[in-house]
Amino acid sequence: MTTTNKELFLNQQKYIADLLQDSGLLHTKLAATPLDSKLKLDSDGEAIDSLSYYQKLVGKLIYLTIT
Repeated sequence: MTTTNKELFLNQQKYIADLLQDSGLLHTKLAATPLDSKLKLDSDGEAIDSLSYYQKLVGKLIYLTIT
């Protein structure tokens, strides 16, 4: 939030910074498709680790885009 004498500007800079910090992406380089370099797949090509982390991250990004 930024204020001046007559105006109040609301933004989501802190929410975005917290989201990047929580996801471990705060100090990463840009990439077209960020993937974990240690991602392990099963024989069907599915990720072995839980998808709940990514589902939460996507949910937060959706929230960010609609607010």
